[in-house]
Amino acid sequence: MIIHRFDCGVFLSITAIAFLSYTLTGCVWRGRTTDHYIGPLLFGTEEPRAKVERIDEQVHFPALIESGRQWGISLGIVRRITAIPQRVGAGRSMKRLGTSTPFFIIPITKHLALSPIYLRINRQTGPELRIRSLVGFQGAMGDEGNFLSIGLSTTWEFMPLQDGTYILCHDSHRPLETTFTVYKDRTLLAAETRCTE
Repeated sequence: MIIHRFDCGVFLSITAIAFLSYTLTGCVWRGRTTDHYIGPLLFGTEEPRAKVERIDEQVHFPALIESGRQWGISLGIVRRITAIPQRVGAGRSMKRLGTSTPFFIIPITKHLALSPIYLRINRQTGPELRIRSLVGFQGAMGDEGNFLSIGLSTTWEFMPLQDGTYILCHDSHRPLETTFTVYKDRTLLAAETRCTE
């Protein structure tokens, strides 16, 4: 006669390992127009408003695995900000340039929320500004650049998609209040030559 014993200690250990692996590791698949985030993630989004078309912010901790158009692994805190500028003098599209679709969110602050399970960000056009900050270790390569860093690092990537004069006003303490504008006609710059407080 065979007796199967249920070992509660082994079950709890496996459950704890699986839970910690999920809660301590975030994964993202970066596509050309869509990013898929699995695992815990702090995120914030500003939809079209004065002087900016769209800004997205994501904060990952303590581990991140990336694949798709960007491959890599990061340990620590990774903060990524992307921005699409408002176009002045070229007409403004009324359709939304992107959507954020979380499976479930927990509001944290006025601008940030926690997505503990899944988040999808769709964009109709690629961001023209990417800011990536890290406290910890990262090794990554792909469309957003090749990185190998330990400690504190910040990388800015500016990719203008058209001719024009760009004005960027950014405060690292308030990233979602960034203003980012591109002017097709320089005569429209008269009253917009500096950032406002």
